Amino acid sequence: MPPEDCENKRSESGWWRSRTLLEKVLLVLVLLALLVLVVLVILLAMGTVWNKQPEDDLCTAPGCVQAAASVYNGIDFSVDPCDNFYNFACGNWRKTHVIPEHRAYLARFSVLREEVHVTLKYLLEEESKPDEPMAVQYAKRMYKSCINMTNIESRNLSVAIDLLDTFGGWPVLGDRPGGNWDEASFDLSLLLSQLMRYYNNPMIGFYVSVDSKNSSGRVLFMDQPGLNMPGRNFYLKGRNDEKLVAYENLIKSVLHDFGADPATVDDDVNDQIELEIAIANLTIPSSLRRNSEDLYNKYRVGDLETNFPEPTKFKFVWKEYINNVFGMERINMHIEDDEPIIVEEPRYFRKLFATLEKFSKRTIANYVIWSIMQNRIANLPSRYENMMTEYNKVLTGRVGSRPRWQKCTSYVNSNFGTAVGRLYVEEKFVEEAKNDINLMIDGIQNAFGELLEELTWMDDDTKTLAREKAYYMQRKIGYDDFILNDTSLDARYQNYSMNENTYFENVLKLLNLWITGDFGKLRKPVNKDIWTNSPATVNAYYSSPYNRIMFPAGILQPPYYHKDQPRSLNYGGIGSLIGHELTHGFDDRGRQYDKLGNLNQWWNDDVIDNFINTSDCFIQQYDKYSYPEAGGKYMDGYQTLGENIADNGGLKQAFKGYRAWVSSMGKEEPSLPGLNLTHNQLFFVNFAQIRCSNHRKADAIHHILTGAHSPPRFRVIGTLQNMKEFSDTYKCPVGSYMNPVHKCRLW
Repeated sequence: MPPEDCENKRSESGWWRSRTLLEKVLLVLVLLALLVLVVLVILLAMGTVWNKQPEDDLCTAPGCVQAAASVYNGIDFSVDPCDNFYNFACGNWRKTHVIPEHRAYLARFSVLREEVHVTLKYLLEEESKPDEPMAVQYAKRMYKSCINMTNIESRNLSVAIDLLDTFGGWPVLGDRPGGNWDEASFDLSLLLSQLMRYYNNPMIGFYVSVDSKNSSGRVLFMDQPGLNMPGRNFYLKGRNDEKLVAYENLIKSVLHDFGADPATVDDDVNDQIELEIAIANLTIPSSLRRNSEDLYNKYRVGDLETNFPEPTKFKFVWKEYINNVFGMERINMHIEDDEPIIVEEPRYFRKLFATLEKFSKRTIANYVIWSIMQNRIANLPSRYENMMTEYNKVLTGRVGSRPRWQKCTSYVNSNFGTAVGRLYVEEKFVEEAKNDINLMIDGIQNAFGELLEELTWMDDDTKTLAREKAYYMQRKIGYDDFILNDTSLDARYQNYSMNENTYFENVLKLLNLWITGDFGKLRKPVNKDIWTNSPATVNAYYSSPYNRIMFPAGILQPPYYHKDQPRSLNYGGIGSLIGHELTHGFDDRGRQYDKLGNLNQWWNDDVIDNFINTSDCFIQQYDKYSYPEAGGKYMDGYQTLGENIADNGGLKQAFKGYRAWVSSMGKEEPSLPGLNLTHNQLFFVNFAQIRCSNHRKADAIHHILTGAHSPPRFRVIGTLQNMKEFSDTYKCPVGSYMNPVHKCRLW
């Protein structure tokens, strides 16, 4: 050994011997910590941490990095996924997202919806180009009229007064502008038909729609009306319920601002509220309206006065009302006595006029006029928006109002959907998405067919018909191609013409165009190829009469879908929605319609009984959920049954479809960076994360009272508790919260 090396060795030995015991212990601990860190890094690189299944390489493409960051930022890793998967998958998202003042809740889809509206804002604010389609120019003019609050404020109430005069006045205003009502000439059939010019139908729900038993044609329908509060339950909790009092105060605030005599307002409004309570009591709860066959009661127009006798204390004539509606400009159609009409709720109409006759003509007229003015105050100066905000504080907990630009983009998108969709698609949509989604639908339909074979409650003949219906479903993805053709697009808006300075009149014109367009379709064949939703919509749909599923361009983006994010996320996101919408064709209402969209008993009685008995499991399961955001109130499993069936069936199909795709590729997808999660685990994480949300207490209670969907946390928990594949993926012990012994399954 060279001398210098011996000297170094002696020095090192002397150095170690000269250390204190404490220094030696600390040094050993530091070395052990470094060794553990090195081992962890090696294990992470090998993909063996936390149930990591062997995969190929790490995906570092931008789409994967962005997806990994989004998933990671939502998860609360301190929560055991088997204890509460919603809190695990959404815990950190919920901690880092505050509900804005203008919202009653904040959800992943509502954040995405606002991002879409930001895009629409700058597209609608761009100056029109010389070669731009007129449809797009009309949409931009409508937006400008909506955003111009200076003009709206300066016009004040003059536009509303003009509207009231066309209805013969608002009784409660007395001799003030907009009043001058004449009791002697009160004609309820005329007044209600006048309101229908603007798509407003208090007391009588009257419309033209696809014939449930002949989906290639249209027919007249009559139904109980919508109410001025969100649902009948809001009227039935007692006269002093805070929400009903808030509604009453809203009416009074509006009337005082219109100049009504304070000495008479209280009595007038009190009488009106009593009338609304009486009408609410006549309506049938939604839980008793889920059998479509019960709602299909065919009459002739000439039969109405016999079956639902007209009042004697004031004027209402069925045939006059109906022909006044069809006498509107652009319809000009006469309805004869033998015209068929479907009365969905005969129970309501048998009692309607007897109930109305207990109230004065003045009270009835006040209620009818308020029913349209409650909607139209949104188009008046901002002080009325402040009144609505006070009402909404009590109703949903929302303490502010949306920015004006958001209201205007939303309104224009709703009323110029295809024109706005043209702008959005050209700006944002990736054409590759159409093919991707089509392939996913193919795989999920196949999964439905395979799962169908496992069912024990359905016989083979019915399974064959169910499979036919699933494969017969029409699909609409992204947008309708006609919107890119200037001539075809403009043809849709040939009767439109918007003025940048007359916002209130623009709104009235649009309402009239909608109602005349709908009623003008009576006796015309149904075009089942036509789109019914704006491409810039963040939602998905199933239609029973059309037997079709729709996925507009607005929802085909992260976290639901992106061409560059892993398929596990795409299947957990948009894939679960595809399965959800497909399963709506077989939920407690959708299963009543055959593959052609006709209301038809295509199942035998035994299968129907089996379906009802099996679906009761879901009712019992969801009834037991106590909603913490609503102060522990319990859910209504029957009210949400259809959506719960769709959630459960849809996720099973999506997962099976995903695993079939992986098998077809012959290997697992590359891992996401920074996440120790298998792709099966990522599938379930994204299914949960698309439903991450925060709710104000008032909104949560409102949801339980009126919502067809379960609250988001139970859409996640309830579905996953029923899914063995989830428990296997996360190795949840039998009997744990997320892996109960008893599970529900229908599809």
